[in-house]
Amino acid sequence: MVLSLGDYMNELDCPIVEVTVYRSEADIKRTGKIHLPSSGLQKVIIPNVSSKINQDSIRVNGRGLGSIISTDIKSKLGERIPLPEITSLLDELEQLYLEKAKLEAEKAALAQQQEGLLSLWNKTTHEEHFLRRWAMGKIDIEKLKTLEAYVFQDFSTKLLDLDLKLKKLQEKIDDKNEQLEMLNAQFREQTERLYDIVVNVDVDQESDFELDVAYRIYDSYWHPTYDITLESESAKVEQFVLVRNSTFEPWNNAYLTLSTVSTSVTSIQEPEPYYIYLGTPYVAKPRSAARRDMFEAEKKMAEIEEMDEDLAGAPYEEEPALMPPPAPDLKVVEAELRSEGEVQVFKLPEKVTIPPDGEPHGFLAQTYKLQFKREFYWDAYLGNEVIELLKITNDDVTLLPGRAKVFEGQDFIGATNLPKIAPREEFDAGARVSPTIKAEKKLMEREAEKTGLVGKKSTRSYKYQLKIENLREDSLITVYDRIPKSQSEEVEVEIKSMKPEPKETRLGIYKWEVEVPAKSEFFIEYEFVIEFPRGQNVYPLP
Repeated sequence: MVLSLGDYMNELDCPIVEVTVYRSEADIKRTGKIHLPSSGLQKVIIPNVSSKINQDSIRVNGRGLGSIISTDIKSKLGERIPLPEITSLLDELEQLYLEKAKLEAEKAALAQQQEGLLSLWNKTTHEEHFLRRWAMGKIDIEKLKTLEAYVFQDFSTKLLDLDLKLKKLQEKIDDKNEQLEMLNAQFREQTERLYDIVVNVDVDQESDFELDVAYRIYDSYWHPTYDITLESESAKVEQFVLVRNSTFEPWNNAYLTLSTVSTSVTSIQEPEPYYIYLGTPYVAKPRSAARRDMFEAEKKMAEIEEMDEDLAGAPYEEEPALMPPPAPDLKVVEAELRSEGEVQVFKLPEKVTIPPDGEPHGFLAQTYKLQFKREFYWDAYLGNEVIELLKITNDDVTLLPGRAKVFEGQDFIGATNLPKIAPREEFDAGARVSPTIKAEKKLMEREAEKTGLVGKKSTRSYKYQLKIENLREDSLITVYDRIPKSQSEEVEVEIKSMKPEPKETRLGIYKWEVEVPAKSEFFIEYEFVIEFPRGQNVYPLP
């Protein structure tokens, strides 16, 4: 049987009911119900679908008395999709124009009254009867002055006041129009082209028909962020997800699922032969030191600029701040987490609304209670600052790469980039200068160079004290210091004393691991002598 399409065009209200967002795109599911009034071949149109759609991904399923014959997609230059900001501005402008019309009407009425009174004044004060009474002194001068002030001054003051109000109102209108033009310019190209999905249905008889429409759409993103709060015995890790909808389709009251599944298309690459040859390889001419340094600096800068903040990065220190950096509004709706190997899927239990504004919209995905510990390091040769390193041990889940803000109670410590964290892996949550452990390196003694009358050697001796003051609970502190290491057989460095003994030593670098009880002090002391040929210089000396 050969079917020909009739003229039956049925527009279906088919809202988005479910969205699954991947790392750079999303799967959209729409559901709608329509009454088809007659049998035969009919067109059902799902209008105004975003131009970001992947046309090859469209799937349509139906339920009803009939069958789906085919699905088409048609491009059109549709009406502008009203953005929330544009709608809000138009409402504000409407109110401002109404207010302006009222003020202009009030000004016109007042001017008309003044003109009438002025005409009456001129007519009255120039009549013969008025002039005769004026000459006879029978006109009340004070009343005349009051009437004159009313006609000339009061009305003029009121009109001037209305002019000022109108001027300020016009400035507001101009400002709103400028904002509106900027928004229109920003979204003009992106909202002009739309698509209609056309479903051709062969209907058996008049009935209701339900359609499920699914497709993939570009320009949808999500990535995780973390709030890490250090508590007395554990670290509370809140994993948030930031979702961006740049599809120009609003996701209104829809279920949201976030997945780490890769949707990119790949292929198998066959290996190419690896040939080697006889001959002299080409060697580039050496660069000058200045050019080489500049090249390396430019290369490093390019690498930094290309880094994606979502990728793993080494933690870095930040100056403590009173408040953390501003973040998008976060909705506390904990998601259901499903893990399958390296794949993680977060499903929000409640429906959400995400406008197509391209801005991050945050939701709480999961909360974990993880073990954490503090490690303390003091490099005594660098200064008197003790570094506190925060170490957290992950649970049985995989933490995805993302930005992490670290708090202790209500105090903001700093921020870091977390790499991908495997289950049970220990990771750094940042470092800071410890506020509770103080340290100081002191030179206790230094003897000047001694030169014997007969001897051929000169010596210098040094005695140092490392002091650690612990203001908190019992802590294990790793201390590093260094003593000069001779590069010459004629220069000797001799350790005279060292208490306590270091745990490790290598090339003049000494390492201690010391337990310092709460609210107590601990001391490390050592003394060494440098011996070198008389009359020669040794550098650099302490």
